[in-house]
Amino acid sequence: MSRIDFIEAGGPRTLPGCIHPLGNGLHTMSAQRKGEATIKAVFCYGPFPPFLVDDLEEGEITLLTGSHTGREAVRAAIIVAGENLAILRGDIRRRKRERIG
Repeated sequence: MSRIDFIEAGGPRTLPGCIHPLGNGLHTMSAQRKGEATIKAVFCYGPFPPFLVDDLEEGEITLLTGSHTGREAVRAAIIVAGENLAILRGDIRRRKRERIG
């Protein structure tokens, strides 16, 4: 079972230490499939209600972008993630619920 599957099944606190805050409400998680390069998934909690920090069963995460590892790649991904989040907040019709995996 992958990290993403664990987090989807049990919430972000299922695997302590694999999610790291980036600032401005953005977070990153390393993900790797067998035989493939490691990527960084950049996401936010929410951003639409209901999202309760202490009751993660009621919440959602929104994948905003992904990047390869490395400081420059992650910095560029943070910019793209911020742009994607602004677009999503501006038009809630773009919201799409999907199972990860």
